[in-house]
Amino acid sequence: MADYDPNDLGSTLAYIRQQFGLNVFTIRGRVPALLSDLAPGLNQERIVLARMCRMGILEGFAQGVQADRAAQKRLGAEAMLRLEQDEPTPPELAAACVNAAAAALELEVEVNSPAAYTRNGPAAQTGPAAFDPQRCLTQARDPVYQAAQKALAAGKAAEARTLYAKACQAGNTLAGTKLGISCMRWSDRKPDFGTALKLFTDCAYQGCPLAAEWLAECHRMGRGLPKDPEKGRKLFASCREALEDMCVCGDADAQYALGFTLLYGTQCAKDVERGLVWLDRAAEAGHASARTELAMCYLNGRGRAQNPERAAAMVSQLAAEPYRPTAYRLGQLYYYGRGVKKDLKLALSLLLPLAELGHADAQLYVGHIYTCQSEENTAFRWYRRSADGGCADAFTPLGSAYFWGHGTPKDYGKAFPCLKAGADRKNPLALYLLHFYYFDKRYGKTVDLERGRKCLEEAAAQGIKLASLALAQYYRSETYGARDNREYIRWLTLAAEQGSVLAQRLLGRACLHFEDPEVLPPSIPDAVKWLVQALNQKDAGAAVTLASLYASEPICDPETAKKFLIAAEALMKQSEQGSASTRYPEDHCTMGNTYLKLYPRESKKQMQAAFDHLCLAYQSGKEDGAALPLARMYFQEGYDSPGLNMTPLQLLGCLGPSAERTRSGELCALVGDVLCHGFQSSRGAVTANPITGAKWYSTGVEYGSVPCYCRLAKYCLNSDKTPDFQTLEEQRRMGYYLLMEAHRQGDVDGTRMLGLCYLKGVGVKRNVVEGKRLLREAADKGSEKAALELKRCWL
Repeated sequence: MADYDPNDLGSTLAYIRQQFGLNVFTIRGRVPALLSDLAPGLNQERIVLARMCRMGILEGFAQGVQADRAAQKRLGAEAMLRLEQDEPTPPELAAACVNAAAAALELEVEVNSPAAYTRNGPAAQTGPAAFDPQRCLTQARDPVYQAAQKALAAGKAAEARTLYAKACQAGNTLAGTKLGISCMRWSDRKPDFGTALKLFTDCAYQGCPLAAEWLAECHRMGRGLPKDPEKGRKLFASCREALEDMCVCGDADAQYALGFTLLYGTQCAKDVERGLVWLDRAAEAGHASARTELAMCYLNGRGRAQNPERAAAMVSQLAAEPYRPTAYRLGQLYYYGRGVKKDLKLALSLLLPLAELGHADAQLYVGHIYTCQSEENTAFRWYRRSADGGCADAFTPLGSAYFWGHGTPKDYGKAFPCLKAGADRKNPLALYLLHFYYFDKRYGKTVDLERGRKCLEEAAAQGIKLASLALAQYYRSETYGARDNREYIRWLTLAAEQGSVLAQRLLGRACLHFEDPEVLPPSIPDAVKWLVQALNQKDAGAAVTLASLYASEPICDPETAKKFLIAAEALMKQSEQGSASTRYPEDHCTMGNTYLKLYPRESKKQMQAAFDHLCLAYQSGKEDGAALPLARMYFQEGYDSPGLNMTPLQLLGCLGPSAERTRSGELCALVGDVLCHGFQSSRGAVTANPITGAKWYSTGVEYGSVPCYCRLAKYCLNSDKTPDFQTLEEQRRMGYYLLMEAHRQGDVDGTRMLGLCYLKGVGVKRNVVEGKRLLREAADKGSEKAALELKRCWL
């Protein structure tokens, strides 16, 4: 035990190797256990070594004994980086443990500046990164490095990597950095973030600011490292001055990296003008990514006058080059058609190779393209691969596919976590779909109306018109207990402004007649405005409402109404093609009544069209407004239609409940007429049943129908005694009272029939003078029958 110092980590580790051999460092947990026995006072050091064992650092040290000096130094830098990423470790303690382990294994590793290893990562010294311009120029003139650059420009990525690796092994840090960049980019194979990270770490440690900048990007984007934008900004700040010196030396990659960072402000304050200066220089040197960013600037007007034509020319030139490290950006441009003609086929040719290599963002766009091509099964597979690859934006379309069953069986359970992930990123579609889970137990286990409402409000704020419309329905329905006319109109207006056709139609109709005038006063101009907007989007319901509006007071413009009627016919046929003809029961009813209002009864073609619409409306079982005109045209005027799938008796059976629901005395009178007199047609017959017909007259009397007063009175005066009355005299007297009431309400036929009662003494004491007076009164009001009866009295 006297051969080592229990208070010195290096001495203890050297003793462990001497006693137990090199392999003991490859056994997980063995070295910390021995250290606990041999040097119990080194508790903090034992914890750090336990971490090094768990992460395989000690095993890597043992395996690197035979490696070259550069590789051994890289092992030390990587160890420091991984210790910092795992858990916050005091840099001095981490450096001491790394140095002690390296010394015990006789590695060429020594961390000379423990203070350099801060939370910013390796190679981020407290001062600027050391940069030697002369060394950079010398490395740039290296024939092997230049050969690699030429191979890369010619599209020979594999050959370029081989040459970069050769130059890197000879100590060329510039080549090592470019090799790391090549490993990061999606060109001809799947990127190797681990290898790239090792190269950036090693080269940054040796003073290459471009490597430090890419290491900062790895932190910002989470490439091979935990995502930590703050750490990336600190690392960039430490190497920025040296990176600018490297740009001055003419390195195009450095110029692009600095220009991009300044243009978008990814790692520092945004400086568009300065960023464009460096991007211009990189583009002049042939840097494809720099040229792509400049094309985007011309396309979007960022720092340059907007010039889509020039942007399109630059993009087309880039797409034709053999090596395209910017294929992803180009694919985006052709997918959206930004500055160039939209071309999904070309976009797919650019993005699909990247997607097959594992580029998660490219996989997302490939999924979108296949969705546009209605290949839902293929699209779903790409969405799932994109989400598995870490693309957060893929969770929303993946969740949507599970929710609607597009390309996969419908599964609300699998959809929920995907939509929740999308909603956490404030994706408006995910927020909209997520509200179903909080509004309806069919989707989620618990109902949470407040959370559902907030999801809809966030989606609506981002322009999702379906969310605004859903909020309007939320405040309109009694189901959620939040009925509020003012909120209903507010959200309906927003949905209409966002382009929802249904909202525009509903708002237009509400402007004509809304239940709360204080919330929405009637306004024909506003109604026309919203209805025309809906009509411009081919909405049949809006055309129907406009036709009805122009056919009615106060506008009364028959010609314009007829034009809207023609438009409505065309749109309804188009929208109902291949579907049920009763898709718009309310609109069919309005159409039928509008035809009746605009055209005379002699216009058989238009009357037949009216009857056809009324049939479609009434057979839906939802539109009682079509019952009366339909019954009149069928039973009184003899119209028929192939769309009427009822016998006369079946239709009569439906009209009765309609009369009761609408309390329509006129419909009661018509049903009573058919039952009293019977009906015969090619579809079937209705047998006369005066007693049942009289009951419908009686129902009409209850509803205040004057025609029913007269019809029921006629029945009471002319028929034999019925079970409803004890004596025939009582029945006749009831007929008299009914006619008296009709006369009081100004009914001419009631006045005429009352006069006849007085003349003949039916139901009342005979009074010829009163009878003639009443007949004369009816005749003066235009009753030809009364005039004829009066003439007979004189004769």
